[in-house]
Amino acid sequence: VKYNMHWVYRKEPLKLGKGHKFKYIATAAQIISHNGYHWVYYTGNKRYHRERWKGTENIRLARYPQDRIVALIPRDRAEPAVVTTKTFVWLKTMMSLRVNIAMHTNT
Repeated sequence: VKYNMHWVYRKEPLKLGKGHKFKYIATAAQIISHNGYHWVYYTGNKRYHRERWKGTENIRLARYPQDRIVALIPRDRAEPAVVTTKTFVWLKTMMSLRVNIAMHTNT
């Protein structure tokens, strides 16, 4: 299976500043992972990059469940894709398996 790695270069892979109408967003160089979450500090400004110093810089913090930031998207969405994981042991005491799947409406 070939994957389109466009998520690395998307304009806004993380939904930062949702509802604030920021035209310029800058994230901290490091993401903090603590207590099951990724914490991302960022600044947002309603002015564009060139004029950001004329606007108000907002410092904000976003939280995402740990290990849920990356997505795999098939290069050709018309073709079915398969992802094979590592093998795992299903213990007799296990009652269920949690799978985190998001289906976008435009797929």
